[in-house]
Amino acid sequence: MTSRLIDALGARSGIVCVAGAGGKKTTMLRLARTHEGRVALTATSKIPQAFSRGDPDLLSLSGQAAAQDVLAHFGGERLVAYAGEPSRSARLRGADPDLIRAVHDRGGFAATYVKADGARMRLAKAHHDGEPRLIEGAAAVLLLASVRVVGKPLDDAAVHHHERFAELAGLPVGAPVTAQALGRVLAHQLSTIADAGHGRIVAVLNMADDEALLAAARDVAAAIRQCGARHPVAITAMLADDPLRDFLD
Repeated sequence: MTSRLIDALGARSGIVCVAGAGGKKTTMLRLARTHEGRVALTATSKIPQAFSRGDPDLLSLSGQAAAQDVLAHFGGERLVAYAGEPSRSARLRGADPDLIRAVHDRGGFAATYVKADGARMRLAKAHHDGEPRLIEGAAAVLLLASVRVVGKPLDDAAVHHHERFAELAGLPVGAPVTAQALGRVLAHQLSTIADAGHGRIVAVLNMADDEALLAAARDVAAAIRQCGARHPVAITAMLADDPLRDFLD
């Protein structure tokens, strides 16, 4: 079932950057665990020292690390995970994009999944300047948001950079987030990413875990289209047996 998800997202080969909020690490792990080839997990933004409880720690790289150092450490392992040096917050800093590209190209990886920004566990986010930190020439960029944000108050508890989100959405801070507002923000972000010249760009509306959330996600997808964005939209429930609930190409 996850094979269907990998192909819909365009995440089977090359460097795939995952941005936004609402399940980036879960999505990366879901893809990596079921990919049949050699896969790397990494980040260009700060990240905990493990992707999730029970997963191996990431290899922390020094600022002087080179691609051969990473590859020598892991040998022929199928699934590898690495990031940068520890930060003051006890998380690891992001790895250098040029290093990620070199490790991918020299290591014989089928795919490298890159966490390209942070959202502090919020359900949605608006990007500030310089975000997301994408790899030049990425094969795909996945822009995530949790459909569970629909109906929540537009505040810092639910939305990262909530004041910027409010500006883009045309909503006052504190108002309920509507499907139309979320679609408007995602359409803006998709357009910005497309302007940078990357490969396949997919909006991923995650956490559509029941029929009501699925219906809300379809409303968000319609709003994205109404705003002029023509990129594919995947509606997902990443913890379900079959994570791909709907797909609009």
